[in-house]
Amino acid sequence: MDKSIVAEAVKKYHIVPTKIKLLGGFDNNVFECIGMKGFFILKFYDTSKYSSTSIKVELDWIRHLQDFGLTVTAPIPSIQGNLIETVWGKSEAKYDVVAYEKANGKLVNDTNPTEWNDELFYLWGKTMGQMHQAAKNFQLPDDTFQPLQWNKEEIVVNPPEEVGNTVLLRWNEYIGEMEQLPKDAHSYGFIHHDLHQQNFYVDDSKFVLFDFGDGVYHWFANDIAISLYHAIQSLRVKDPENRKEFAITFLASFLKGYRKENELEEKWLLKVPFFVQYRQIYSYVYFLKYLTCEVINNEKTSFILQHMKEHIEAGIPYVNISTNDIK
Repeated sequence: MDKSIVAEAVKKYHIVPTKIKLLGGFDNNVFECIGMKGFFILKFYDTSKYSSTSIKVELDWIRHLQDFGLTVTAPIPSIQGNLIETVWGKSEAKYDVVAYEKANGKLVNDTNPTEWNDELFYLWGKTMGQMHQAAKNFQLPDDTFQPLQWNKEEIVVNPPEEVGNTVLLRWNEYIGEMEQLPKDAHSYGFIHHDLHQQNFYVDDSKFVLFDFGDGVYHWFANDIAISLYHAIQSLRVKDPENRKEFAITFLASFLKGYRKENELEEKWLLKVPFFVQYRQIYSYVYFLKYLTCEVINNEKTSFILQHMKEHIEAGIPYVNISTNDIK
């Protein structure tokens, strides 16, 4: 990210200029800072990708979850008392900036079985169940509600041509099938849309949630599938049977915790394999849409993308689980 953009944002918060550290994020847009009241997180939202409306909804959603009893990283006002500030870079890039509390706890180590285990998966599911229960009474005005529908996402409306005809055909098949799915308050609502193991901390057996920037109205079953999809990525051995065995184990504990907080009809739980495969195509399309040419042409990234493309074109399931595997 352009250093001039970060420097401009620093002026709007009580930040020690020499105490800024890049943490990462999809666009290298998340920084840890030290201010007058300790550590906090500064996140930059590219306005060509995120609308100010979606950011305001994200902040409303965070407050709603907080009121509902979940542990989240709350936004911090700027010097002027604003929760959202806007900065411009030298290249005319425009960013909205939000400061957040620094989360307590730490990332889970998905290579350590004392941390990455059934107990964690149960807690993960329980936390998502709480979020979906909270979503049932999260209300937005109609003019805000409509643009945040899943089928209004930029990659759904304007997928990149680079995905190729075969992938685009499969992408449109999934889109078409979802267009026919019913919606009601018990199965469809505002979801995190990216609750993987890099987007929460564990603090004394409690989940601390952050990074709500991809929130959208979607089916709750898709939110479950997204967590499963990314949990599978923890596997160091990628053979199909290994994936399947892990997926069944993960879902058994995850859904046990989920059902403690929210009830989802069996017909929707049985859609999880469908949404897992959709997530693989979604991820591929998303990468081609938003990764820079430099990153895409990186040897490692290029290999991963080619592998994803081949599997999508061949119709190879990301994980070969059936409805009989979901208990």
